[in-house]
Amino acid sequence: MELTLISIGNSRGIRLPKTLIEQLGFEDKVEVKNTNNALILTRPQKKKLHEGWDAQFKKAGAPHDDPEFEAWQNVSNEFDKTEPAWETK
Repeated sequence: MELTLISIGNSRGIRLPKTLIEQLGFEDKVEVKNTNNALILTRPQKKKLHEGWDAQFKKAGAPHDDPEFEAWQNVSNEFDKTEPAWETK
């Protein structure tokens, strides 16, 4: 497929046909790579919902690494000592 470069402000760009966009599953953004005199357009990789959380938790340290952790372990109030009564209608 041959496309024509068009002027967009001080830049130039291409218009992708709607059918091609739909076939490739493009949405609002694309990733562009310049490889060996060619442009490669791909869909951005969607991150998993909790991707990277494990590493962040490890960097933060375990709760027992906190000197105040033990002091807060036995703190409670009246609410903690009773079972809440749930109202049903």
